Amino acid sequence: MISHRHIAAALGAVIALCAVACTRTDGGTGGADAGPGTTLDLPTDTASSVAESDLELELRKTLLGWQATLTNLGAERMLVVAPGDGSNFGWRTPTLGWQVEALDGTEVELGGRGRCGMMNPLQPEELLIIEPGASVSFDAFLYPPSVDLEQFYVSVRYTNDPAIAWKGGELGPHHSGAFEALKRSTVCTVVSNRVLVDRR
Repeated sequence: MISHRHIAAALGAVIALCAVACTRTDGGTGGADAGPGTTLDLPTDTASSVAESDLELELRKTLLGWQATLTNLGAERMLVVAPGDGSNFGWRTPTLGWQVEALDGTEVELGGRGRCGMMNPLQPEELLIIEPGASVSFDAFLYPPSVDLEQFYVSVRYTNDPAIAWKGGELGPHHSGAFEALKRSTVCTVVSNRVLVDRR
């Protein structure tokens, strides 16, 4: 018999594969209305890099999967990039590094995961401005690793580094304006809170 948990997980995977979903709250803005070859209308006075103490990343479990909210705790405006196809594998910025711990705090070694060699192109809606005190939320391409435990803690490290070389084949051309904007995005890294996963 298929459980509600399995159905929810399957629906979450389908939604994540179909689109990059980014919710901007409390002043966050993005470039979702730009055409395929246009320059994005994004502010240029954004921080080149920020300290980890200037960011907060809240990870939480939802009915259909996971959501992460990135908050700007600093005094400067930031230009960040939403997680996308390849982020979980370090193939593009931002990268997502997952950590799993047993209930006793022991770190669980994670096995490798396979994927196809093609990757979705960068789109304007993946470039997001976060004003001081504002937040953006991501709920696509958040794929915690599967482990053989009924209960465990999971957290994730978000790292945006525009200097990372993109890997894999492209399923289409990058939006030229978005890729130019990405090059000046804010260098940053932050680790989320731990979330208890209970599969009993």
